[in-house]
Amino acid sequence: MKINRRSVLAQISALVVASEVLPGVSRGGATAGSSSAPANVTEFIHDALVWDDHSGFGPVPDYDLEHLEDWRQAGVNYLSIDVGYDVLDWELAIKNLGAYITWLEKRTDRFLLVRRVDDVLEENWPNGDYFRS
Repeated sequence: MKINRRSVLAQISALVVASEVLPGVSRGGATAGSSSAPANVTEFIHDALVWDDHSGFGPVPDYDLEHLEDWRQAGVNYLSIDVGYDVLDWELAIKNLGAYITWLEKRTDRFLLVRRVDDVLEENWPNGDYFRS
């Protein structure tokens, strides 16, 4: 069986939709079945900050960024998108950056271009003071 990022995202998304119980999930010392453990995947996903540091697709300016919806539907709160790396010409990275920013700014109803840490914390959590004391 081939395992790739897209299949993992699809499985997570299916679990969220089905709200299946996660046996053996442990969070903060609680075990599955205890009163402080999440009752189902939906609760678990909503209580966790799901952070993916690598989008898994090659940076090209005409890449169909609609694929970002896979991450959103799977409950990923933050996804880092590569615009370039060491073996690519820096000019391509600038083109990618421009294309991606333009695409994201046209879809603010579904995506947020993160500019500071507070963007992740405030936009993705049910209440903005989740990490503040």
